[in-house]
Amino acid sequence: MKQSSLLKRILTAKRAETHRARKVASQQTLMERLMGAPPVRPFKESIRRRQAYQIHLIAEIKKASPLKGVLRAKLDPAALAKEFEVAGTSALSVLTDEKFFQGSVANLNLARGACSLPVLRKDFVVDTYQVYESRLMGADAILLIVRLLAQQKLKELLTLAKNLSLATITETHTAVEVKRAVDAGADMIGVNTRDLDTFKTRFETAGELRGKIPTGVIAVCESGVESPRQIETLRDLRYDAVLIGEALMRARHPRALIQELLHG
Repeated sequence: MKQSSLLKRILTAKRAETHRARKVASQQTLMERLMGAPPVRPFKESIRRRQAYQIHLIAEIKKASPLKGVLRAKLDPAALAKEFEVAGTSALSVLTDEKFFQGSVANLNLARGACSLPVLRKDFVVDTYQVYESRLMGADAILLIVRLLAQQKLKELLTLAKNLSLATITETHTAVEVKRAVDAGADMIGVNTRDLDTFKTRFETAGELRGKIPTGVIAVCESGVESPRQIETLRDLRYDAVLIGEALMRARHPRALIQELLHG
């Protein structure tokens, strides 16, 4: 698979990070600790569309991106989580990648502890170890990016997540990737309007791929959404939810922006 140099660097770093983690605590050790994992909050049910004119918002907490630098210098995950919940957000997404996005497991824990919303661990999950790790850290859902995974590995990670009661958003960017996600048994499919090869965003991708997602599979639009008009379009396309990060992180008053997006 062709991959951008940045994506290759991220994956190399992620594999090295997982290798180091295994030396500290083996996968078997993580499995033995599962009895002490926190109860899972219902992520999938929280973003399922139940009314014709409804769309849910997944608010993302991330301090920085490798291309755009710091998005929110003074990041307070707990305060943001509370604010997002009061504003009407249905779920959270929290970046845990440290090297490229300045995220952390601590940010996920702080955000989840400050509200009752289910939380997606946003990271580059390519190994079974990370799935166990996600369950133990308190994540309610994980992101699996089709672009990064061979078909058998995608199926393996989806099955493991389900067995651990973790929800999964299976991220796609092309019709071929949507088909792969469906064939692998994904029940929540994300359409990322950002191309991970070029990192350019094209909102029209959301419309082009929505019809490829079968009835009964939850559809989530990711990246590049920042206006009420775009939200209106996604409602008309019958997306269940939209994930918004950068616009919220740059907003001086995130609560006001959420209310404008959902009700404007």
